[in-house]
Amino acid sequence: MEGVRSDQTRLDSLQALRAVAAILVVLFHAASIWREKMGADLFQGPWDMGWAGVDLFFVLSGFIMVWVTRDARFIGPKAALHFFWKRLTRIFPIWWIFCALMGAYFLFAYGIPARPPEDGAQARFWFSMALWPQSVLPVLPVGWTLTFEMAFYALFAVLIVFPSRWRLPILIGWGGFILWSWRTQSAPPILPGDWGGILRSPMCLEFIFGAIAAQMVLSMRPPLPIGFLAIIGGLTFMVTYGVHSNWTLAQAGGLADYPRVWIFGLPAALLILGLATYEVEAPFKFPKIMTDLGDASYTLYLLHMPLLLALIRGFERVEGIPLLLSFAIFLIGGTIACVIASLYAYRFLERPLLKLSRFPLVKSRE
Repeated sequence: MEGVRSDQTRLDSLQALRAVAAILVVLFHAASIWREKMGADLFQGPWDMGWAGVDLFFVLSGFIMVWVTRDARFIGPKAALHFFWKRLTRIFPIWWIFCALMGAYFLFAYGIPARPPEDGAQARFWFSMALWPQSVLPVLPVGWTLTFEMAFYALFAVLIVFPSRWRLPILIGWGGFILWSWRTQSAPPILPGDWGGILRSPMCLEFIFGAIAAQMVLSMRPPLPIGFLAIIGGLTFMVTYGVHSNWTLAQAGGLADYPRVWIFGLPAALLILGLATYEVEAPFKFPKIMTDLGDASYTLYLLHMPLLLALIRGFERVEGIPLLLSFAIFLIGGTIACVIASLYAYRFLERPLLKLSRFPLVKSRE
């Protein structure tokens, strides 16, 4: 291989995977919301494993953080602050909007800005807005993953202060600490109520898998032929997904435990390693709709639950539709509606918010 170009910051294959990960999560929640609201525990299928999209997201995050900070500009305290500010502005402004929308929904439905019980609802709302660790789901439930993301970003910002050669050994050491704590201490709860619990959660291993994959691409020493890596990684992920299509979160160890890390995190890392290495050597084009949706994947991740809840309210009022047809319409139609809405929200909401929030960074570089 000739090497990675210093200006090659975007990999279309990874943007396409972000789109896939987001759609998987939407399908999972669409099926869950339909069953809950319609009172029918029916039609289990591959969509019930859509929560594995979170594992793909986490591995992608670990890869991308190493990939975009690979050159000499990302060393030192100033670079660390710049990096962390970009992460904060990427996560928080649009999160505040959709979290507040969910809070308004609960306020309208239950008279409190969070799901019942009423005790501590105000605190749960503000902790959710801050993405602070809680032992319960945030007001907008998908926010639990963003708390993990913020912990990883903060740790990675600290690593940027030091020489780049230290980063991967420290991350691997962090992984060793997680494994050690698993063997010597009780496993952290599914939703740790503090940052320490998050930093020793098995889910953080997936960030480390992604970081190792990125470093392997950058070093240009992949252990197996490029195409073979992509095929094996992808097939492993898809076969696992199919075989365990009725595998519940409880059987997976909950939201954050070891089985899902090994069964989904490692194949996702192998798939990402293969695709990224192949794209670096022989760039190829993905369909534009996939890369566009990859750009909008964070918006899709945040807006799909409020939108699906709004759609099911109207859906409940329609009578006489056979259950199977009702489920299919909501699963497919709801997912399409979320995808379309996210593309518009990304263009007219997320991008303007990013531009506005990052204005101080632009000025500081002029």
